[in-house]
Amino acid sequence: NLVKEGGHSTRRILHAKDATGKEIERALSESAAKHKKITIKPNTLAIDLIQTKHGHPEQGISGVWCLNQLSQEVLTFSADVIFLATGGVGQLWATTTNPSVATGDGLAMAYRAGAAVKDMAFIQFHPTALARKNDRPFLITEAVRGEGGVILDQAGLTEWQAAVEEAKDHGIAPPSPEQFSFTKEHSPLGSMATRDIVARAIDQNLKQTGASNVFLVTSHLDQAHLLNHFPTIQDRLNRHGLKLGRDPLPIAPAAHYVVGGLDVDDIGRPHVRSSTDLIPGLYAIGEVACTGMHGANRLASNSLLEAVVYAARAADHIIAENPPSKAIELPDWRADGLGNLVEHAPVINDRAALKATMSQEVGIVKRYDRLHRAKRRLALLSEEVDIIWKQAVPSREIVELRNMALAGQLVIEDSLARTENRGLHFNADLTEA
Repeated sequence: NLVKEGGHSTRRILHAKDATGKEIERALSESAAKHKKITIKPNTLAIDLIQTKHGHPEQGISGVWCLNQLSQEVLTFSADVIFLATGGVGQLWATTTNPSVATGDGLAMAYRAGAAVKDMAFIQFHPTALARKNDRPFLITEAVRGEGGVILDQAGLTEWQAAVEEAKDHGIAPPSPEQFSFTKEHSPLGSMATRDIVARAIDQNLKQTGASNVFLVTSHLDQAHLLNHFPTIQDRLNRHGLKLGRDPLPIAPAAHYVVGGLDVDDIGRPHVRSSTDLIPGLYAIGEVACTGMHGANRLASNSLLEAVVYAARAADHIIAENPPSKAIELPDWRADGLGNLVEHAPVINDRAALKATMSQEVGIVKRYDRLHRAKRRLALLSEEVDIIWKQAVPSREIVELRNMALAGQLVIEDSLARTENRGLHFNADLTEA
């Protein structure tokens, strides 16, 4: 069956219960592992792209340096074509639904290789992440709201529960929780408004009340139906003694998706920065790319369609073009004079400082003074990272921190450059567009 999610006007989204992403990953991973012409390199982290001619991105990319995380050896791979499908930048924030590897690696590598980026200010915060101390945020799909789940703050929850008890006493139908939702003050759609509106509504409510979370209520819905449709969510809720169709679920917004990314054409080829040229031999698919298909916002699940369409377009183009093999000798990674990172604490502390800065200064609601403060802090942090980078043999910690520092700066720069509020970018110092 099809489900309805926030901002959509009807049920149109294909799903695998409440684990669509996991099911897609399973199917693709199994197919790739069985394919005779695909070699998977586990525990291998890309470090940087290799330009065909150094300093000339318009002449293309011919390879990539990668870190074998087991041997700590840097490997050189040549390639006629390179696909970047590295996901987003959610790890820039302290609270995110993204996996630990969402550190902007592909974005940063391509930018250093001369690729253009755009729309990095458009960061989507998912409004309904399960908020429990000492547990990583867990995304509660919008489909729960599509089935009738409603967002209430503590005051609204108390008022609604009292109204339900009063209705029972009088033998009348209980009121809908939606009429007690603070989200109605922000949109007629209430809990089913788009993510940016709901996330801002929650953010404002938390700042006004001092609470750490609001609630998603489902006790007015059919419990058997919910448990059948959302088994993965219920498995996670079991850790905390919570149950769909019974308990108010504590939720808060979390960084979820970057609409911006590498500026690509209609088949996924990145443009050269400050030029109309394309970078030969390079493609970017999925969240790492900015196709323009989502505008300044993204409706739930549309990113999956975008990835499928652009992957197919890029594959068809490569097959039709049949690019010739590049008979060039690539330089090996130069590690002369570099030593192993002796102290890991500075890198760990810098990563924590970066995430804290982005969370405090570059959140759901921005301000110019906060953005400038974040810009200064990340500039200093980037200088420190560069010093470590030039002195130490690459490790996952320093590779990711280097990429995160650059990605964070790109988000800040685009946010500062914008003179109007649009979509996911909301600056309180500006008038609503």
